[in-house]
Amino acid sequence: MKSKTNIYVIVMMLALVGINLYLTYYYIIGPGRGEVSWMGFVSLFAALMLAALTYKYYQSQKEINMDDFNSHIKSDKDRLLK
Repeated sequence: MKSKTNIYVIVMMLALVGINLYLTYYYIIGPGRGEVSWMGFVSLFAALMLAALTYKYYQSQKEINMDDFNSHIKSDKDRLLK
């Protein structure tokens, strides 16, 4: 990851995942258990979705960085050593 912006995006997404996991604990296991325990499952679903999106974002940024790294190579023929 070259850009600080990419790191900030990942950190913020992981912070949201952490908040949702805490809310999952609070509503399902912790003191918030009761009539709104279904909110824990909603928070768990949101945390899993955000974690998956964070992983996909990381993969796409890694692929973009590799494309930038190999941009000086014009084609597959140029990769072959002559």
